[in-house]
Amino acid sequence: MMGFETGLREWRRLLAPGGHLAVTDAVWMKPDPPPECAAFWAEEYPAIRPVPALLQAIAECGYETVGHFPLPASSWWDDYYRPLQRNVTQFRERHHGRTTRGSWPAGSSVRSTSGTPSRSTTATSSS
Repeated sequence: MMGFETGLREWRRLLAPGGHLAVTDAVWMKPDPPPECAAFWAEEYPAIRPVPALLQAIAECGYETVGHFPLPASSWWDDYYRPLQRNVTQFRERHHGRTTRGSWPAGSSVRSTSGTPSRSTTATSSS
């Protein structure tokens, strides 16, 4: 994984002077997430941070934040989880009975839990 700051630095050379860049990252929306959520994200994406820390990182990489907002919960469900569910189902149908390591569970589901992070989109401008 490249990392948020590395990505911003790499994009700088590709932007025209005064150009804009839109970025999205997983962020903590609550100051004290439930321990289970914190443990999960510490393992899966240790760079997760609250929005103010993300905005500070953007400034430290030489960008000016033009605006930022949290994406609605529907963006996770409509644009991530439901397509993922369809893709997993189609994959299982195509490869029914063909496993090389263990077996998959018969069904899968996703649910929302309190304290899970949200994506935040930030538009930035190169200086």
